[in-house]
Amino acid sequence: MAKKRTYEELEQRIKELESVEVKRKQSENDLDRFFNFSIDMLCIANMDGYFKVVNDSFEKTLQYSKKELYAHPFIHFVHPGDVDATMRALNQLSHGKPVTYFENRYRCKDGSYKWLAWTSMPFARKGITYAVARDITNIKQAEHIVKESKAALEQRVKERTVELWKANEQLEREIEEEKTLMLNSESCKKDLYQR
Repeated sequence: MAKKRTYEELEQRIKELESVEVKRKQSENDLDRFFNFSIDMLCIANMDGYFKVVNDSFEKTLQYSKKELYAHPFIHFVHPGDVDATMRALNQLSHGKPVTYFENRYRCKDGSYKWLAWTSMPFARKGITYAVARDITNIKQAEHIVKESKAALEQRVKERTVELWKANEQLEREIEEEKTLMLNSESCKKDLYQR
């Protein structure tokens, strides 16, 4: 038979449990702060395609409230041109395989799109996925500008090369004409001296 605890023992046990609860709450608050202070987009999603938890960066980046993000399957926010690739990545996750790097575009509330780079880790036993996304829109825009600038520069180089080639041909013709004139002039001078 179990020994009955005294009032003092029960009081001590209550204090211990209260201390554990305070530490647990402190740890939970620390984790919430860490989760929400991240500039990266952090989330937990289920295998049915819905966000279960998103951090504040989702709201800042996409301009939707958390309630709006939770209300629709996340594929609802994916650019139509990226749906197939996104579904392949989700299939990989559903088979327990992590996605170490994946890019797609998400629609913002204002109708614009943001490029996101994802890293996701499935937790199959619980039917959830942990994911981190980073807004790479500025990088994609910079890459596009560099690509356009490179194409324009290559075109200018081709045009300039043609111009230089034509100028070179013209110069060679003029040199040949000068040589011919000089030879003719020399020939005339010889003829004059020989007479």
